[in-house]
Amino acid sequence: MVRTKVNLEYIENDSRRKSCFKKRKRGLMKKVHELSTLCDVDACAILLGQNKQDPEVWPSSLDARRVVANFRSMPHYQQKMATQESFIGERMRKFEEKHIQQQRKNRQTALNCLVSECLAGRDLDQFDLKDLNDIGWMSVRKISDISRRIRQLKSERQGETGTEVASVTSVMPMNASPTHAANSYQPRTGPVLNPDLQPGLGMSKRLMQHGLGYSAYTSDAPGPGPIYP
Repeated sequence: MVRTKVNLEYIENDSRRKSCFKKRKRGLMKKVHELSTLCDVDACAILLGQNKQDPEVWPSSLDARRVVANFRSMPHYQQKMATQESFIGERMRKFEEKHIQQQRKNRQTALNCLVSECLAGRDLDQFDLKDLNDIGWMSVRKISDISRRIRQLKSERQGETGTEVASVTSVMPMNASPTHAANSYQPRTGPVLNPDLQPGLGMSKRLMQHGLGYSAYTSDAPGPGPIYP
C-alpha cells in the first residue's frame, strides 16, 4: 500500500499532534537504536515534548551525557553542527550550483545548434551580438584544443620515428660505419650525356638551370654529378 505524502507543517489539532508525536517518537528511538547496533557508533536521542519539563532520553541519561561530552570535546570543524537556517542555506547553494551547471549545458547545446546553422549557410546578420560573441569564444576554444592535439600528435610521431631509428641502428653490422655508409654511392655505368648535344632528349640546359633540373655546368648538382636517363 502506497503511503500518502505528509505535509511538513504544524498540526493545529491538539489530539492529532500528540498522537503523531508519540508514534514518531517511538520510530525515532528505534532508528537510533538500530543505527547504534548495526554501525557500532555512539548515538543518543533527547526529546523534549510540548508542555513537558523532563526530556526523554535514549539509551539513558548517563550514556547521553557521555556521548554529548565526547561530541563537544571534538574540534569545531569536525562537529559539522548545523542549524535549520544553515542546513537550508547549504541545500540552496547546492541547488544553485546545479542550476548554473545545467544552464551552461543548455547554452553549449544551443551554441552547437547555431554553429550547425552557420555551416548550413545561415547568414551571420541574423544572429544577435550575444550569440556572435559566444560563437567566437567557442571557436577560439576549439581552435586551441585542435592546436594542442596537433602538437600532441606531432610529439608522438617524433617519438615513434626516434624509436625506429634506434632500432635500425641497433641492427647495423659491427664493421659498418657512418663514413662507409655515406661513401657507398655507386654511380651508374654508361656514358654521361650532355643535353645540349642531344636534342632528342627534349630538355635544354637553359630550362634545367631555371629549376626544371640540374645542369652539368652548375655547382649545386646533387651527388658526384648529374645523371640523365
